[in-house]
Amino acid sequence: MIFERIRLTNLFSYYGDQEINLGTPETGRNVCLIMGRNGFGKTRLLNSLKLLFTGVNEPLRRTVQRARMPSVNQYVVGTGNDWWGIVNRQARNEDNETRCAVELEWTEASSRVIAERAWRIKDGDWEESLTIATDMDDFKDDEAQEFLNRRLPPDYVYFFLFDGEQIQELAEANREVQQRQMERLLGIGAIDDLRNSLTSAISHWKRKDLNPQAKENLERLEGKKRALEVEQVALDEKRTGLSQEIKNHKEELRLVRRRIEGVSAFVHRHDEAQLKRDQKRLQEDRTESVSFELSVSPSGITQQHQTSLADAPHHGEMVLSLKAQVRDGRNIELPELLEGERQPNGPKPERS
Repeated sequence: MIFERIRLTNLFSYYGDQEINLGTPETGRNVCLIMGRNGFGKTRLLNSLKLLFTGVNEPLRRTVQRARMPSVNQYVVGTGNDWWGIVNRQARNEDNETRCAVELEWTEASSRVIAERAWRIKDGDWEESLTIATDMDDFKDDEAQEFLNRRLPPDYVYFFLFDGEQIQELAEANREVQQRQMERLLGIGAIDDLRNSLTSAISHWKRKDLNPQAKENLERLEGKKRALEVEQVALDEKRTGLSQEIKNHKEELRLVRRRIEGVSAFVHRHDEAQLKRDQKRLQEDRTESVSFELSVSPSGITQQHQTSLADAPHHGEMVLSLKAQVRDGRNIELPELLEGERQPNGPKPERS
């Protein structure tokens, strides 16, 4: 089973018809490498092939990064901005009815096989179809799924289409989950199924030998067991969802703390700068105040200040609104002093 061609139509990040020809392997050239930057569709290509072989299942639904695992319907049609579904967003916006599909072509036993799984989505409803075309026969839906299962059983799909990002998931899983993951990757899930089938057959044989009352009690207890198992599954799903919510809230809390630290640092720098500006302004005000203090004696302004006022008349305009304090404690308006200096016989300041 050698993949030769992959065709994606309006699926995930692939808009329109996108075809990848893998070519025919040759001696010394039997590896096809697909490269691309993060977020450019490598994982989506892998998930598209998984969709072809298995349809929408739980492992694929768990790949959606949101608080709760989406249902099958939510995985296909989307849940809004949180998850847009399998349909390419641009194709969805252009047409009310959208068809998306994944097609794979390979060769087996000298026969060419083309398998396609497609979805037609309109107004939140969708239809799924699976077709297989070979040189001999054509198959649809259930028969087509059986055809795929015989070529690549579901338990082996994730082994052959392995996503390297799952290594982190395996490393973080607990022992029980890790065991299930390894069994699934190694494709030994069929052994567990065989063991469960044998256990069920033995229980059925034992049941035949029971009397009617014992059978009734056993059926009642088995009914309770099934109800508890259903409840346990629901609780496990709820626990998984809550764990994811806790993880999301922790991430949000970490981002909020970082924003608070950034704002605090900004406020601290702003307050420090404001304090320096206030100190500088107070120093300037103090210097200006000192520069305009006049030393006044009982006989009037000293000769030094008379000279400075005469040489710089504009200073007189600046000090008109100021007061000078005489050494005996009396306040005198500067205009009175200046006017007295300008008029030889003008009024003199009086002593109290």
